[in-house]
Amino acid sequence: MQHGVFVAGLFLAGAECIGQSLVSDAVSAGGRTAPSAQWFESTNHAASDKTTTNDRTAIMSKGSRSLPNWQSGDKPLSKDMEMETLEAQFDMTLRQWIERYQHKLVFEQVHYRGIPTWKNVLDLWVYQEIIWETGVEVVIEIGARYGGTTFWLSDLLRNFRGPSATVISIDLERPGRGLPDNVHFICGDSIAPATVAEARAAVAGRRTLVIADGNHAADHVLQEIRLYSPLIPEGCYFIAEDGIVDVMDWKEHTPGPMVAAQQFLSENDEFTLDRAREKFLLTYAPGGFLKRIRPAREVS
Repeated sequence: MQHGVFVAGLFLAGAECIGQSLVSDAVSAGGRTAPSAQWFESTNHAASDKTTTNDRTAIMSKGSRSLPNWQSGDKPLSKDMEMETLEAQFDMTLRQWIERYQHKLVFEQVHYRGIPTWKNVLDLWVYQEIIWETGVEVVIEIGARYGGTTFWLSDLLRNFRGPSATVISIDLERPGRGLPDNVHFICGDSIAPATVAEARAAVAGRRTLVIADGNHAADHVLQEIRLYSPLIPEGCYFIAEDGIVDVMDWKEHTPGPMVAAQQFLSENDEFTLDRAREKFLLTYAPGGFLKRIRPAREVS
């Protein structure tokens, strides 16, 4: 979740119904029908390279649960601290959990090696499983922001695959710190021809995972999927992050990545939506784990 895009995610299962008509097709069981929104035909969206911070007020359940005596001990927690415990928030809905994570944690309290890391930590666990299971040697990271995820991916790939594994990090601005030796940074628009060409050359035919977390406008994400999907070998993934804006129906940010992913799936039978990667429910990328199941067709 980079460029100031503020989301936390899940695919709602068993929670209150918050899906709107915009994503009624995107969250259908089959998952391969085109989205109902008509923006692809009727609107020419200007791709915004930067977004602003969401000031939506989090709705937190105050509840009535109190700490059990065995946990409170000699020094009872303050009221504010007590409200941040599992016991106090046990009846919190998934929607409220997202709002809490978004407004209280992800921007200021999630770090890797002391660097802000604007990610859902449950997604990071799934990412390392994908990287290990699919033999990924290169990760293309679209959207670096402060570089926390860049460093995390760098360390992970070095441990899994050795020093030759590479993170290709793409953003409009370079993070304000030195990057590890196995990071190839590209400063530019992710959909610019020169950027795509440089990324393709750096991949050099190796097994590749793409994580798109830059500009979340649907038309921009759709272009990214179309441009970078040919670099993904069979069995590997393109992950379109922050489709939660569509699930939560945050009007100022829709249509977003989930709608773009569904549009791509409706026009391309080489990929499938892998819902198994949303096993924790609380994900930044609902409807965004796109797995290649057929080899790329050669362009004549």
